[in-house]
Amino acid sequence: MIDYTIIKDLIVYSDPIIGIITLDDILNYLLLQIQNQKKFEEIVYSNLKFSNLTDEDIASIFNLSTTNTVEMYLKTIKNEL
Repeated sequence: MIDYTIIKDLIVYSDPIIGIITLDDILNYLLLQIQNQKKFEEIVYSNLKFSNLTDEDIASIFNLSTTNTVEMYLKTIKNEL
């Protein structure tokens, strides 16, 4: 596997207004979005706890989420694990 520090500054997109977007910029933005998704899931979970759903039903719903898996992949790419 290629060391992330070698490819992190790879330019993925260049725009005269936005500027240069590197691979590191994109992965950091994705990690930020994952943190926002986790906050959203916490809010949804707290609301579902007050519903008529059982703990098993709630767990089944959250098992469909891939937030933690995507975060693990991104951290693996960035050598943060």
